[in-house]
Amino acid sequence: MAKTLTTQSLDLSAFSSKLAEQYTVEHIISTQSSELVLQIRSKSDAEDYVLQIYSFSYPLLRQAKKMQSNHPDMLLLHENGLLILLSPSFIELLPKEQPKRNAFLHSKYLPYVAFLFCSCLFLYSIHDALRKKNANTAIAKHSIISAFSGSQNKKKTATGSALSNQTNVFLASSPSSIIVSPPDNSPAAGFPATVPGNFLDLQKQGLTNVSLKRKLKQNQDITILAASYNQITSCKEIAPLSNVKELYLNTNKITSIQSLSACQNLSILVLSDNKLQDIGALQALSDLTILDLSDNPKITKIHCLSSLTKLQFLLLQNTGCSRKEISYLQKKLPLCTIFY
Repeated sequence: MAKTLTTQSLDLSAFSSKLAEQYTVEHIISTQSSELVLQIRSKSDAEDYVLQIYSFSYPLLRQAKKMQSNHPDMLLLHENGLLILLSPSFIELLPKEQPKRNAFLHSKYLPYVAFLFCSCLFLYSIHDALRKKNANTAIAKHSIISAFSGSQNKKKTATGSALSNQTNVFLASSPSSIIVSPPDNSPAAGFPATVPGNFLDLQKQGLTNVSLKRKLKQNQDITILAASYNQITSCKEIAPLSNVKELYLNTNKITSIQSLSACQNLSILVLSDNKLQDIGALQALSDLTILDLSDNPKITKIHCLSSLTKLQFLLLQNTGCSRKEISYLQKKLPLCTIFY
């Protein structure tokens, strides 16, 4: 607001020299931050008029011109950066206060915020779908091992073996970890413990290839070996176990399985969570029905498994196998269920 729009000066010459010659100020009607309203009197006819003085702006000037067309007796002046209206009565010319807009809804950043929100929602939906898929896979693996183990136990019971009543085979919390728990009547410590059914539990004993060889030296006739969670790097010491049918070697450091080709009676082989890359030796194990190679990211070639016609379940989660490789193998083994 111009400094002349104050209540301290009642001299019209401060606003307009033309008005100062014809009118005198009677008193101030109102003052606002952008408006000064005065009552003035004509020197010629002693009639009272209302003088409205505004700080000049083009929107206000356009509005005043529209009002002048409706009030022919209104005088409109534009002097000294001021907009001056003279009329017999007060005329409201100030623009009506516009409703306040929501700053956020009219922000230029709103589209970006909306895009970011939608992207996060989309990524979360993908994450949730993958989580559910992994959970379903774990459940499926548990069902597979449990069902197969149950059928094996029934066979052993029919032949007089007590293994079905004394040994439990189940899936641990990790989808690729299979744990064989020792029977109830085995010693609490001091493994290995040979039990009815020719089952040997060597899990979580920190075994290396050398110590494994000593453990197996007096147990050459076992049919089930659980040696998970150790430090084994190869299967050379297992090769002499010609009668072994179930072999659980998950969570070791195995890099070579060439010697396993000698274990022709293997039906269940668990090699998850190792350091395997070349699995060519497995093509000689024609009796395999369950094969777990999950959590071996260096495995990329699985063509050699196409000769395993008895294979029912193959686990390939977290390996380097491409979809093309898996599709090829699925065509070769149509009766095999592949998890990846």
